[in-house]
Parts: sequence; C-alpha cells; structure tokens
Amino acid sequence: MTRREIVDLVRAKAYCTKEGSENAIDALFAELTNRLRRDGSVALPGFGSFKVSRRGARMGRNPRTGEALRIKTSKSVRFKPAKALKEALREAEIIPLRERKKACD
Repeated sequence: MTRREIVDLVRAKAYCTKEGSENAIDALFAELTNRLRRDGSVALPGFGSFKVSRRGARMGRNPRTGEALRIKTSKSVRFKPAKALKEALREAEIIPLRERKKACD
C-alpha cells in the first residue's frame, strides 16, 4: 500500500478533503517518529507495537570484493503485530488491490 492509497482511504472513510487527509497522515507519521525517538516504543492496541532496536558494530564483507569492513552501530524499528491483527489476517480472504479496485468501479 502506498502513501497515496492511504491518503485516499482516509479521505473516503473520514469524509474529509484530500489536504485534510494528507495533513492527518503527515501528523500521524511525525508523531510516531517523535515517540519512537523519545520513548523507544509505540503501542497501538489491536494493531501492534513498534520498538527501536539497536545493532552493535560488527565486521562484515563487501560482497563484490570480499574485503572485510567495519559496520557501524545502527538503529532500526521492529514491528510486532498484536494478537487481534494476527487473528484477523488468519481469517481474512486476501483480495489483491487490482481486484478490489475493479469491484469498486
């Protein structure tokens, strides 16, 4: 799903303008980023949780040359789905986006 599809979905479901839905999406992503920076985790009940994960420095290899190189310490975000989301995915029939668009036309 692309950002544009999310904006269109919010616009349709919330009955707001395209600009309003873009602002809402931008505000949501900005706040999630700020909370992850500040607290290191964000929990969305029924959906899942995001947590900052730290990877220590380590040695790696350049795949092209095989040369050893040092990989710096880095941070990443991990997602853990909530039980409700897992169950919903197990029960749901997956319909490709192309087919959903055709059904709505």
